[in-house]
Amino acid sequence: MTEITKKDIEEFKQIYKNKYNKEMTDEEAYDAAHRLVQLTKILYEQMIIDNQRKQRLEKEPNGFHFDNDGVYTCCICSTSISNKEIWYDQNGIKCIPCQKALDTKVIPKYICTKPNSWLSGWKVQDKLGIHSATMRKMIRENKLKPRVINREDGTKHFELFIIKENEILDDNN
Repeated sequence: MTEITKKDIEEFKQIYKNKYNKEMTDEEAYDAAHRLVQLTKILYEQMIIDNQRKQRLEKEPNGFHFDNDGVYTCCICSTSISNKEIWYDQNGIKCIPCQKALDTKVIPKYICTKPNSWLSGWKVQDKLGIHSATMRKMIRENKLKPRVINREDGTKHFELFIIKENEILDDNN
């Protein structure tokens, strides 16, 4: 455990005073410094994990399943996933249905790294101020064009709308 010294606390108080023009008690400064140290440790540990994943990608460039007990979130559909449900590659952490949609080109790879390029169904409803039934009608009338990600059994897993394919969603119009 990193020891926070009296000198560290005084320095932290001075930085805080210079930045915010407010005084801190020793207790407040210690608490804030302790939290900062803990955050730094978490970030450092995550950096090590990310570097290990990148090194593994060099050996397995097409990606791999995680082999730990953690629970993660798919970068596309936001589903909570764990173990063999997780696929990791240069596009990030994904669930198996979303990875298959990428592999079969149902959705483009930039979906993973450009979250402002698409909207989920509920975000479309919110943005347009419409009910889900109205959104379904707009899809039937071809006013909205979804990209549908299916599960292995063919049922719908997730639906997204690429903004440049749906003029009604583009703020520049």
